[in-house]
Amino acid sequence: MRIFQIVSFGGNIEELLLHLIYICVIFLYIFLASYISQEIMDHNKDVFVTAYNIRWYLAPLHVQRMILFLLQRGSKAFNLNVGGVMIGSFENFASVKHLLEQFQQICNELKDENEIAIIQNYGINAKRLTTTLTLLNAVFFIIIQSMWLRFFNIFPFENESEEQMLFIMTEYFVDQGKYLHLILLHMNAAICVSLLGILATGSTLLTWLQYVCGMFKIASYRIEQTMEFNVQHNINLENVIMIYKHIICAVDIHRKAMKSVLIP
Repeated sequence: MRIFQIVSFGGNIEELLLHLIYICVIFLYIFLASYISQEIMDHNKDVFVTAYNIRWYLAPLHVQRMILFLLQRGSKAFNLNVGGVMIGSFENFASVKHLLEQFQQICNELKDENEIAIIQNYGINAKRLTTTLTLLNAVFFIIIQSMWLRFFNIFPFENESEEQMLFIMTEYFVDQGKYLHLILLHMNAAICVSLLGILATGSTLLTWLQYVCGMFKIASYRIEQTMEFNVQHNINLENVIMIYKHIICAVDIHRKAMKSVLIP
């Protein structure tokens, strides 16, 4: 509404720029949340596709039933609720900490070299995304700093007798001309804290995304390995028990991945 008033009836261009920056930040978070949700749903779908495409019909009847259970779970529609991660509070902070501890415990339980390689690969992707987000924050800070002097009237006026005033939302109960450098220090510190908050939240979401996708990938890998073991070995009691264990491990990590994203 305020932007419409400024555009329609005229107003301060600096105030318009501030509102536009707020809108860009909000859209950035919406895009980030949508991207994370879509990636997790795609990886969850990969588990369903893997269970569907393998030669499950060659497995014993009891193994077919377990695979059909996976197919049934994968065919159900679900929604992601990431509000517990995006809304800041002490309770949600504890939830995020507990979630990261669960991921660490799951990674420590991995023994297969290929599974460890899968989770390490997604960990590398998380580091790359975090580095990219850090660079974007740095570029954004540099751009803001370059625009700061011009749009917020911080350059000294040609007529030095005029008082230097800052276009800022915060009210300072001091002489802005006399304490200009301290005010600038406070404003820059506020920007740095805000950008660090965005960086911390965004990097946590991206890391969470990558590890959940890695868990879905491991579940698909375990299903494939189970069917290869079933085809290559004769069916006897010992092999049936081994197949059971592999299927149970695949279902278990798939369940943990779905639970970690709060899928109902």
